[in-house]
Amino acid sequence: QLLNRQVAAIAPHTATIATLERINRTTGQTVETPVGDDGSVAVQTLLGPMISALDTSADPRFAAVKARLTSWNQQRVDANNDGAYDNPAVTIFDAWYTAFVGQNLTPVLGSLYSARGGEENVDANLVSRLLSGPNAANPLSYDYLNGATPSAALSRSLTVALDALTAGYGSTDVRSWLTKDLTITWSPYGAGSVPNTPWMNRGTYNEILSLEKAGPRGENVVAPGESGDVRSPYFADQLGLYATWQYKPMWLTGFDVLAHATSTEVLTP
Repeated sequence: QLLNRQVAAIAPHTATIATLERINRTTGQTVETPVGDDGSVAVQTLLGPMISALDTSADPRFAAVKARLTSWNQQRVDANNDGAYDNPAVTIFDAWYTAFVGQNLTPVLGSLYSARGGEENVDANLVSRLLSGPNAANPLSYDYLNGATPSAALSRSLTVALDALTAGYGSTDVRSWLTKDLTITWSPYGAGSVPNTPWMNRGTYNEILSLEKAGPRGENVVAPGESGDVRSPYFADQLGLYATWQYKPMWLTGFDVLAHATSTEVLTP
């Protein structure tokens, strides 16, 4: 959905390689719930409806929380490299959504259908339909909320989430509720090792091509590197590019390939 929305927002004939770089980065940094589980990206679909349905009068803390979540760009970023994502909204949404699912879906469907279960996006699908009520494209026939309104259920779960975060962080200061950075742990086969990199929800090979009048132009990155031989200088040389959302140019003609080759190997029968 996030990819489709960004592509749909591009004015015709304005896209550049930089446009695709931005789309890739925005999508790869959009928060998951739970963070680090690329099977669920519920924030894109559910944050707006959850905020809209929240009754801020139900808890004196809700107004400030609503303002923080409303202004959040839905990204998990550690710009200051202090080991934690900069915006506590990452933590709050994770706790709120998890509590809502745990209180209303898991008791009926079992632990498999939880925000931390194994069914990708099943919980997000049901929550979306719960919040839409009779206006859902495919309304639910079961009353998961036991007669409560979505607003009341959301308020109840947010109170539980805020209480748990206050206890867990030992503070009522929301600014201290920061989720620690997650990393991708690389596990190469055989000898050698590769350092961990920041968690990103994207593939380890990214390629962007621009079909231009002068000829195709492109860039890519393949982490950790092109070679599978730990002795090669190209074993993990692209890890830094990958970790910092950078790319290397692609050489698409025979002339360019030869001009930038560092070595050649000829195989003979």
